[in-house]
This record gives sequence, structure tokens and C-alpha cells, in this order.
Amino acid sequence: MSDIPALLSVKEFTRKHPSFPEATIRDWLFKSRNPDVNRGWPVKGFESCVIRAGRRILIDENQFFTWLKSRQPGVGHG
Repeated sequence: MSDIPALLSVKEFTRKHPSFPEATIRDWLFKSRNPDVNRGWPVKGFESCVIRAGRRILIDENQFFTWLKSRQPGVGHG
């Protein structure tokens, strides 16, 4: 059963990781689906961390931190 990812709702994720406020996560969620409004920090690939089940949004905790590390300058950018 170790193949089951740690999935957390946005509220659960932000409670567990207070460095990432709920408003920031929701902003990234919006911008990842609406690239025309993305004028700030690029959220490309953020959807890979997200599982949508109807209206429920779950964040794959491990995938989130993998994505975050990949966004660092000089990491995986050619």
C-alpha cells in the first residue's frame, strides 16, 4: 500500500505546511488552469500535483515538493 500518494485537501495541505498560505495555493490552482492571467511566478506543471475529483481538489504532497524543487533556477531548465 506504499504506492498510495499522500493526498490532502487545500485546507489540510496549508495547515500541514503553513509556509504555503491557502490563498497562494488557490492562486496557483487558478493560474495553472488559466495561463493567460499568469503574469507572476510561473506555475507551469502545477497541475501534475493536483487531483480533481468533481469539485474536490486534492494535492499530492510528494508530487508538490518535487514540482517545487523543479521550479528552482538552474534545475531541469536545459
